This record gives sequence, C-alpha cells and structure tokens, in this order.
Amino acid sequence: MHALKRKRAQIAGFIADNERKARDWRVALVHVDATLKLFDAELDPEDIRPKRPHRKSQYYSGPDLARLCLDELRKANGTPLTAIALADKRVETLETDLKAVGRDIAEVKGKLSQMPTTFQLMSWFVGVAFALTLLVFTIAKTVK
Repeated sequence: MHALKRKRAQIAGFIADNERKARDWRVALVHVDATLKLFDAELDPEDIRPKRPHRKSQYYSGPDLARLCLDELRKANGTPLTAIALADKRVETLETDLKAVGRDIAEVKGKLSQMPTTFQLMSWFVGVAFALTLLVFTIAKTVK
C-alpha cells in the first residue's frame, strides 16, 4: 500500500511540474505572438502550425545515431542496407558496450562489498563518542 501511495505522489508531482512548465510556455508563446504582431499586423499566429518537439534518445545524445548509421553505410561500400541490417550492426556494437558496462558494475560491486557496513560505522562512532566522553571527564578531573 505504501508503494502505491508513493507512486501516486510521484505521478501527481510530475503532473504539477508539467502544468507549471506548460503555463511558462504559454506565457512565452503570448510574448512571441505579440512580437510577430509588431512586425506584421495582418498575421494570425494561430495559422502557424505547431512543430513537434524532438525527443532525445536515451541511448544516443546529439547526432550520434545519424553518425553511427552513416558510418555503417560507408562500411557497406555502396551495398544497400536495410534498416534491420543497420540495427543488427548497432546491436553487435552495443553488446560489446554492455559487456564493458557489466565489467564496470562488477568492479563497483566489488568495491562496495569492501566498504564497512552501517552497523560497523555506527559501532565506530559509538566507540569514538565513548572515547571523547572519557577524555572530557579525564580532563575535567585533572583540571579540578
């Protein structure tokens, strides 16, 4: 039940954030429309079709995907390649990339396993706190 409540709160937060962003974009649009009217009083801004925003790929940033496809087409030396063939070649490259990521994750997990546990850290802090308390009492006793 707690997980569902947390998920609902997360989704409600996303909605509220996107509504705020939409308000900000509407304000910006009003300003652009007013500027357009300054330059051309006859222009109706509603006649301008909205442009679909470009969504970035979670796997490639910037022009990487186009560059990778063009590289594969160059390697083909004029031989036609289907989209499926291009995707297969990219999957082969991604598999080697994923193996490297897997090695990196295993290395990090190994380092994490060598770190002290929360209980060990708490024990250390309790020991330090006890030692400092003892030191304060010893100093107070000698000063008296």
